[in-house]
Amino acid sequence: MQQSITIRLARRSFSIKAWLNEKSQVIKHWWLADSPTFTTLCGERFTRKEVVLMHVYAMAVLVACIVASWLEGGTL
Repeated sequence: MQQSITIRLARRSFSIKAWLNEKSQVIKHWWLADSPTFTTLCGERFTRKEVVLMHVYAMAVLVACIVASWLEGGTL
């Protein structure tokens, strides 16, 4: 005796726009939240946005120094 199993997939309406809006709100909330590590270390209030941007700026300065040293013919 052979039994057949019917699997029904539960389908709900899926909107890409609604999903993107939800994810953008989550990211925006994280981006504007306080950074507990830097707030504790420095004693002032810093957001994650400020921390990420300062790290990006610091990396850009380091890359600029490396490129300048390389263009002058110096060794790293």
